[in-house]
This record gives sequence, C-alpha cells and structure tokens, in this order.
Amino acid sequence: MDRDEALQGLVDKGVLTPDQADAVRDALRDETAGTPKWLGEAAGYVGGVLMLGGAGILMATQWDAMTRTGRAASLGGITLALLLVAGFLAIGGRTPIRRRVAGVLVAIASGTAALTAGVIAERWEGTAAGLTGLAVATIGYAVLRNIPPLLAMGANSIVAAAGVAADGWSSSELAMTLVFLAVGAAWFALAFAGVLRPVPVAFGIGGTIAIIGGQIGLTIEDAPWWGYGSTFAVALLCFAVYAVRRTPVLLVGGVVGVALAAPEAVWSWTDGAAGGAVILLVAGAALIGASALSFRLARLGKTRTA
Repeated sequence: MDRDEALQGLVDKGVLTPDQADAVRDALRDETAGTPKWLGEAAGYVGGVLMLGGAGILMATQWDAMTRTGRAASLGGITLALLLVAGFLAIGGRTPIRRRVAGVLVAIASGTAALTAGVIAERWEGTAAGLTGLAVATIGYAVLRNIPPLLAMGANSIVAAAGVAADGWSSSELAMTLVFLAVGAAWFALAFAGVLRPVPVAFGIGGTIAIIGGQIGLTIEDAPWWGYGSTFAVALLCFAVYAVRRTPVLLVGGVVGVALAAPEAVWSWTDGAAGGAVILLVAGAALIGASALSFRLARLGKTRTA
C-alpha cells in the first residue's frame, strides 16, 4: 500500500479529514523534496525584500520624473505582484513554511499598498495610506493567521492613527494622543477577547501604540500631565490585565510605562529644576517598584494555578 492509499484509508475510516490528509501529503512532499526547505523559505524572504528594495530605488531615482498616475501604477503593480505570489503560496499548500513566506509577502504588500493609496489620494493622504495598508494586512491575517501580517497591522495602525489625527485635527497633540490611546485600547480589547493571535504579540502591539500616544501627550502645551498621566494609566492597565491574563509581555509594558512616567512627572512638577541625579533616583525607584509589583503578580498567578 502506498502513501496516498494509506492516507485515503484513514480518511475513509474518519481518522483524518480530507483537509488534514492534504496537509500531511504537503508536509511529506516538502520533507522528500530535493531542495532544502530552509533554502526555499529564505528565497521567498529575500525575493520579497529585493522587490521592496527595487521599488524604493525606483521611487527614489524616478519619483520626480513620474506622473501621479505613473507612481500609483508602479506601486500598485508591485503590490499586486506580491499579493499574487502570496496567494499562490497560501492556496498551493498548507505547510507552515509556505504560510510564513506568504505572510511576509503580505506584510510587505501592505506597505506598498499604503504608499499607493497615499499617492492616489488628493487629500487625507496619511489616513488613506494607513487604512489601506491596514485593510490589506488584516485580510492577509484573516487568511494566514500568522505573525507577519499581524505586525503589519500594528504598523499600519500607527500610520492610520497619525493620519486621522493630522488630517482631521490639524496635527493637534491632544488629538494625536487620544487617537493613539484609543487605537491601543482597541488592540488590547481584541487581544483580550482572543480575536488577535498570538495574544502576547497583539498585547505588545497595543501597549506600544498606547505608550507612544502617552509620550506624544508630553508635547501638549501647558498640559504635559496628559503625557505622563496617560503613560502611567497604560502601565496600570497592563498590570490589571496581567492579573487576569497571565501574559508576560504585559508585565514588560507595565514596567516600561512606570519607568517612563515617574521621571517625566518629577521633571514636570519641578519645572525642570530637578537635577539629573534626582531623575535617575526616581527612575530607579520606579523600576524597582514596578519590578516588585510584577514579581508579586506573577507569584499570585502561580498560586491561583497551583
């Protein structure tokens, strides 16, 4: 009995589904192929990066000489080519290697798609770019469910948030802060609900976006408390969520938030009079306190699961 007959027999008995049998065939085919698996995977990554690099060189050298239509067509063509290859890899087999390469290509394509939309848009260019890139990355993530498109979603979320704030509120620092905090909170909610996976990566992206928003708040004239206050609030949120969802990256976010907010608050309260030594002492004390809290939360988590 050959391999295909054995697999079909397992399908007939209900041990495997037809999709599972196909996945086994793909995996075995990759194992017995003459070309090492890592070589094909590396070639896919390098090919995507080379296409992106070629696009960058083309745009840098010919940008001024190209019309808007030419720019959009060039970027759109590169995006389409990347997505077609990614689709071929994703549809042609269900092996992890194919899906990883497809995910990287989708992530790159989301960037070129964002650039294409920014070129085409006559107004609100930043918003158009960010939302288009986010849409491409989200569709890719929905199909592939792996990390590269998820990271691309995070990057495009930042572009979209900055675009919405800049285009809608004339780059108001307060608006920028609030939009980034809202986007970070949305990522937290989706990660907490398990919609975005891997959950630690989604939490990390949400925390990063929220902390960026808090740091932007430091530039608000006459109200720098928005910066350190919101950064400290993000840190508390990280610790609070960790008490429910034992994801270590949340502890990292909490410690980073406290370490940033504490010296910033002292600097603001003293109107910059506090010397470097005082700032360092405050930052060190904040780190120690946050570290102690993280150890305490971790210990409580172990106690609950024991």
